[in-house]
Amino acid sequence: MKNSLFIIAFLLLGSSLFAQTTWYEIPTGVSAELRAIDFPTSSVGYIVGYDSTILKTTDGGQTWSQLGLNGIVISSGDDDFTDVHFVDENTGFIVSGYTGVWKTVDGAQSWSNVSAAMCFPYTVLPTSGTDYIIGGGDCFEGARLDVVSNSISSPATISTNFWDTQEIVVEMSFANSMLGLAAVRNQYMLRTIDGGANWDTIPTNISGVHTSVVMVNDTLCYAGYDENGSGFGVLKSTDGGLTWIQDFNSATFLYPAFLSVHAAGNGDIYAGAVPSTLPNGVIFEVEDGVNWNYTNVDQAINAMTSYGSDVTFGVGDSGYLVVNTPLAELAVNHYTELDVTFYPNPVKNHLCVQNLKGSTGQISIRDANGRLLLSKSISSNIETIDCSELSSGVYFATIHQDNQHGTKKFIKE
Repeated sequence: MKNSLFIIAFLLLGSSLFAQTTWYEIPTGVSAELRAIDFPTSSVGYIVGYDSTILKTTDGGQTWSQLGLNGIVISSGDDDFTDVHFVDENTGFIVSGYTGVWKTVDGAQSWSNVSAAMCFPYTVLPTSGTDYIIGGGDCFEGARLDVVSNSISSPATISTNFWDTQEIVVEMSFANSMLGLAAVRNQYMLRTIDGGANWDTIPTNISGVHTSVVMVNDTLCYAGYDENGSGFGVLKSTDGGLTWIQDFNSATFLYPAFLSVHAAGNGDIYAGAVPSTLPNGVIFEVEDGVNWNYTNVDQAINAMTSYGSDVTFGVGDSGYLVVNTPLAELAVNHYTELDVTFYPNPVKNHLCVQNLKGSTGQISIRDANGRLLLSKSISSNIETIDCSELSSGVYFATIHQDNQHGTKKFIKE
């Protein structure tokens, strides 16, 4: 009996026996709860949250600026953004409950409403600026999904209608253009094999509600859930979401609510959580699919994202933002492939860019809010940029060459 108890305890605490990742906090300048984060490139990223919070970075996440609503109309009592997804650094979508889905084509400098007939949109998943799926809930009916193709919206067919306005779609993930999953705030997962037009209802055998889902590939999937203090291991599927089990390799005595799941580019899996036995938050991580480890952080982690192979971010309450990479190693001044020199810096009139690779590519200059101020084609391995008309302040120069890019900060005197 003692041996059995020891084995169980070892399994439950095993994740704490492996090396832990260091998470570095990044100041955001806001105190609202942050709900979603997305990086369309390694330089440009967006965060949204409660209290009309929209944040943007143009330096790989090192610094963030708060943006205005710029055309978004907030209904009385509904100023909370729940999701953000961009298809490139300029074109993207955010979701705000009853006010709907909003689209930008200029890097969040202006927004237009693209909502369909859904009463309560919660999440959006775009493949282009005119093709996307909206998930949420309908009036007095529960989960609803709308498929938008060439900007024309059609309601998807769901095999089971839950008839509960609280049972909404909270996140979607696709393995390819046809196979996808949608996490519903109840005990069921939705699954499509035709790109989102039709969805089957899949039970996952939990007693709580789903919070998140990610498809690593067409077989391996993970999902988060909240069982009000009785959560054990993160949900896992190895058959493309048809059947689900709790991954006991991730089980701990923390009994957490798994609020977010994420797959980095290198295959590492992350789960942001809030334990029922401790304050603050926890981030779980597995590199080999078996040996999970976890790290305590200051806030519950509501959402996670990555750029590159594994520069991974998590967001939470009270403006909380963390990353698994030292801030000095983020995209700003990070030239592993593009060994480019900028001088003088600070600059008064003309900025020289040296050691460019060949005579093709593009140089763009943006201000601290991400506005594109100048774009220039590369014609030689040395280029000069006229900065004389720029106001004094901080700017970012991005170079695109040979399918590579890098961003460097410079100061205009």
